[in-house]
Amino acid sequence: MLISVIIPVYKPKDCFWECLDSLCNQKFPKNDFEVILVLNGCKEPYFSSIIDYLNIHVELQVKLFHTNEANVSNARNIGLDNANGEYITFVDSDDYVSPMYLKELYENVTPDTVSISNLYMFNDGGGWGIPYKEETCGSKRAYNRGVNNNVTELSYKVGCCFCSSWGKLINRSIIGDRRYNINLSYGEDSVFMFLVSNKIKKVSFTSYEAIYYYRRHDDSLSGRVSLKERISSHVKMALCYFKIYFRQPLKYNFVFFVTRLLGGI
Repeated sequence: MLISVIIPVYKPKDCFWECLDSLCNQKFPKNDFEVILVLNGCKEPYFSSIIDYLNIHVELQVKLFHTNEANVSNARNIGLDNANGEYITFVDSDDYVSPMYLKELYENVTPDTVSISNLYMFNDGGGWGIPYKEETCGSKRAYNRGVNNNVTELSYKVGCCFCSSWGKLINRSIIGDRRYNINLSYGEDSVFMFLVSNKIKKVSFTSYEAIYYYRRHDDSLSGRVSLKERISSHVKMALCYFKIYFRQPLKYNFVFFVTRLLGGI
């Protein structure tokens, strides 16, 4: 198995089926990738609905799990524990990807290089497919940038891309037995990417044809929590960065560590 696509699922809405449809439409061989769905929290009627979908779309190779713990980090960890792919990619259940997504990510990845797709953000409140804004992390030509070896290559674009774990393809050896911090309610993606960054030598960007479509919700977490809660979350995230870096300060890039802290602030 070449690729494992890990999708945490919590009380899925209609857009979840569009997410799965986008994987059915991949230009990458169906036999070469698996989809790992981890339904977290309430089981029914969602579990049965997913089974009904999978019974129709038998071309997808899917592993379906359920956990009562409604925690996205825990769900991703379950996915990692059960992944058979040589490479890992994460997709959120309310997002979707372009047909060339897996193909181009795989063509640009190596064991020590993380390949990154383009990102297209759109506003959920404005209707399906209406763009919110477009952020391209790369250019039309794929190119490499050092992460740990050359401080000057730690560009703003690379830093932005490492704020999330979706939109990229990562070799299993880079992740190893390291997992998401289930105690973080904010910034768990960024902390995880910093945790595994010490084994990433380069990043490679796809062409514009490989796109991760990110749905921006009007009722995002930042709009539903108090200032006190947000400050507490950022402090926890900063402490995680400190613990990771100072356990092995020679293995992590100091400038990248500082940019992570500043990004959190």
